Amino acid sequence: MQAGPYRVRAVETGRFRLDGGAMFGTVPKVLWEKSNPPDARNRIELALRCLLAEGEGRRILVDAGVGGATFGPKEAEMYAVEDKGPGLDPASITDVVLTHLHFDHAGGAVTQGRPTFPNATYWVQRRNLENAKHPNEREKASYLPQTWQVLEASGRLNLVDGPAEILPGIHAIPSDGHTVGMQLVRVGPVVYCADLIPLTAHVRVPFTMGYDIHPGLLIEEKRRLLEQGEKEGWILFFEHDPSVAACRIARDKVRGHFVAGTPVEMAA
Repeated sequence: MQAGPYRVRAVETGRFRLDGGAMFGTVPKVLWEKSNPPDARNRIELALRCLLAEGEGRRILVDAGVGGATFGPKEAEMYAVEDKGPGLDPASITDVVLTHLHFDHAGGAVTQGRPTFPNATYWVQRRNLENAKHPNEREKASYLPQTWQVLEASGRLNLVDGPAEILPGIHAIPSDGHTVGMQLVRVGPVVYCADLIPLTAHVRVPFTMGYDIHPGLLIEEKRRLLEQGEKEGWILFFEHDPSVAACRIARDKVRGHFVAGTPVEMAA
């Protein structure tokens, strides 16, 4: 679809699974198990979905998936990782905008100790890089040094400070509820929600993950985003929803709370 000066589409790099309880925090299982059925180990299926924006002489990839060499066999089995890569010519990518440096968002940015996309400039929030270098105990397993160290040493890593127009028509929206220094990415009306709203079920404002560092803050960030998006006709793009790549913002007809609306086609 066209989003401002860019043609945008979803690029799925694979699938993995995480514990359903962790993905929904304090939300009772009875409220999420029908839309996100767990397997015998209580894991739910998650997509690893990137956004490709082409235009203005650029080919921009938002997030990079988990990467085939991120984990050893034990971890790959534990997370049921199915990595197929973005299916793009790595040399053709001019920019990679990373929402944050957790393994399932940035692992695919590095391959065999080198940046996966050799001609690309990489973009991440400065505060998130610092968070990755000095993670708290809860996040230590999510920030892998082999990712941020390679990107920093490459000389191709550009640091963003707060809200910014990173590239013409590419806007960063900072968010600290999931992890410090995350950035959502808006391309025209399309907002790449990253882990602020990972699944369609998480459009519900009170629904948070057990992985969120500051759930109260995340709820307020989500509310503000949805209220602005409702006014301006934004489209929500989901990184992890296994079935829906993007949708409109809607309200429950009875209770009036935010819900996922009409799906939007994001294929090539």
